[in-house]
Amino acid sequence: MNLDAKFFKQQQEMLDHISENNRRKAEREEEKIQLLRDIKESNFQMVELIRRNNEINKDLFDLFQEMNTIMVANNEEEAKGILTKVLEKAVTINDGVGALTSLAAHGEMLYQFVKMKYFS
Repeated sequence: MNLDAKFFKQQQEMLDHISENNRRKAEREEEKIQLLRDIKESNFQMVELIRRNNEINKDLFDLFQEMNTIMVANNEEEAKGILTKVLEKAVTINDGVGALTSLAAHGEMLYQFVKMKYFS
């Protein structure tokens, strides 16, 4: 192999190597960009989930406060009506069985207390 052919082959190998490095670098950059897009989307989804959770928690807190109005009911029928109304609202919150069970137990306890103390 003559000197010119050897030089040309080395030049071509260096160009191929540089080209391959540039291709890999471009792929890594594209992967980074995609990862950042995924992180951005994930963050958006997390914010939405947190916002929704906060709304549910506020709704549950409002229902617990409304449930406490049983304590000022004027009669047993009114107390039972408050309990029923709050439990009907609780079903629409869609937070799962735990919150509804808790709310129902709290309401039933308040109702029994008021019934025993004031209406028996």
